[in-house]
Amino acid sequence: MYVFWSLVDSGKLYDYYIGNNGYVFRRSKITLVEYPVSVYLAKKKHASVKINGKSYKLKNLVAEHFLREYYPGCYVECIDGDPFNCREANLRVYSQNEHGRLTGWRSSAQKVIVDGKEYRSIRQAASANYVSYQTLSDYIYGNYKTSVLDGKNISLC
Repeated sequence: MYVFWSLVDSGKLYDYYIGNNGYVFRRSKITLVEYPVSVYLAKKKHASVKINGKSYKLKNLVAEHFLREYYPGCYVECIDGDPFNCREANLRVYSQNEHGRLTGWRSSAQKVIVDGKEYRSIRQAASANYVSYQTLSDYIYGNYKTSVLDGKNISLC
C-alpha cells in the first residue's frame, strides 16, 4: 500500500506532513530528521494533534487533504467508531443538514406511545395522528380542558 503525504503547516523550525493513513510527522528544516507527532484523545472523544501550538482534529486533517467531498463546515466521522483509526478509507464526510437529520431528534426527544404504537418523539407522534405538536404536548402534560385526543391512550416512555 502506498501512502500519500501532504504538507499541513510550515513553521520556523519544522514542516508538518500528514499521510492518508492518519500518521502525522514533522521534519526539521535544519537536519531534515523526521519525528512522529503524538496523537492524543481530546475531551470530546476525538483524536487530536498539536501543530505549531494549535490543536487539530486528526480526522478533519486527513479529510481536508485527501477527500474530495470535504469542505469547511462539514462533518467527518470514523466509520468503525475508533477515533484513532483515521485512515482515508475509514472516513465519511457529510453535511450539516445530514448531521441534523441523523442526530437532531435525539437531542431532547422523548419517546411517546399512542394507542400501543411507539414514536420516537412528540413531533412524530403528532404528525402521525394529524394533530399539532402543541396539542399533543398540552395533552401529555395535562394543560387542557377538553381535547380532540380524549379517549386515546397516550404516555411518555
